Amino acid sequence: MKKIFLFFFHSLIIAQQAQHQDNYGYDGPRRFQYPSEDINSLWEKIGDDRFYHNKFLPSIINGNKVKVKFDAYSDLMYVNFRPNWNEYISPSSNDLIILLDNKEPWIAFNQKWYRLLFRDGNSSYLYKPIKELFQEREASSGYQRNEPPEFKLEEKYFILKDGELSKLKRKEIKKLALEKIIKG
Repeated sequence: MKKIFLFFFHSLIIAQQAQHQDNYGYDGPRRFQYPSEDINSLWEKIGDDRFYHNKFLPSIINGNKVKVKFDAYSDLMYVNFRPNWNEYISPSSNDLIILLDNKEPWIAFNQKWYRLLFRDGNSSYLYKPIKELFQEREASSGYQRNEPPEFKLEEKYFILKDGELSKLKRKEIKKLALEKIIKG
C-alpha cells in the first residue's frame, strides 16, 4: 500500500512539472513563451534587438515613400508611415518584393521574407536572417553573472530554383562569396 501511494504521489509531481514546462517552456523552434505578466519587462530588457536593421530604411510602397525595417524574430517588415505609427507587411504572397535603401531587395516566398542576393539564370540566391530569443539564466554560483534575455542571429543561405527552395552548404556559401555580399 505504501509503495502504491509513493508511486501515485511521484506520478502527480511529474505531471505537474510537465504542465509547468508546457505553460512556460519552449514553444516551437523560435519563440520562448513567457508568462503574460512578464512580457512587458522582458521587452524593456532586450529592446529592439529583434530587428535585423538598426534603423528604418527608405523604400517606396504603392507609390508612397516610407521607411521599413525587418523584424527577424517575427518575420515581418515593419513600415513607418509617420512618427509613432508602424504597420507591418506579412509575407503572405509570393509576389511581394520590397527594395530597401535602393540596394537591398527582399522577396516573400512560402510566407517568409528572404533577402535576394543575386540571380543567375533561373536560380536566385537568398539570405535568411533569423533572430532567436534565449531566456535569461541565473548564475549557478557566486563566481558567475546572471545572463539577461537576448536575441541571437542565425544566418541561413538558400537557392531558389524552379520554385523549390534548398539550403546551401557551407562550401557553396564560401565559393559564391555570399557572406561578402551581405557585409559589402
